[in-house]
Amino acid sequence: MPQDSRVSRLISLSHRQAKVKADLSTLPLTGYTAAEGRLLGSNLLLLLPEISTIKARNLGQGTTVAVQELVADKLSEYQGIAIVTTLYPWFTPLITGILLNTFTLFPPSCRNDSSALAASDGFVISRGIGVFLIFAVSATQGVAAWVLKYPALQQLEHQ
Repeated sequence: MPQDSRVSRLISLSHRQAKVKADLSTLPLTGYTAAEGRLLGSNLLLLLPEISTIKARNLGQGTTVAVQELVADKLSEYQGIAIVTTLYPWFTPLITGILLNTFTLFPPSCRNDSSALAASDGFVISRGIGVFLIFAVSATQGVAAWVLKYPALQQLEHQ
């Protein structure tokens, strides 16, 4: 593939991502469809190169803090999601744990409802998704099983 073609595709992708971000950033909390949720997830995955750079610095516990600040900044760009992070202090650590890939084969227990969870519980819940994704027929079924394991996620999904 010629270099010009790759550059034009990257520019086109950047423009599409900017439009998606502009469209999603003003949605209220109740305005997200499943497709828009997937787009938001894709935008969060764009943080992975930055997260890899942070991890490469070997900051120890500081790595998690630095990545959580990065995730919090990104989530605050979206009106509806910013409300979720205010209502549920465990949501940003949950997303941070997923992006840091801190999964375990034995999903930890965390049976509290969403209003009773602390920020640290978000990391606990994020560690449990791996086993459900590994043993599920599809990613959708894996996430559905993960949501069933944690009542807080069920409440969040309901809202």
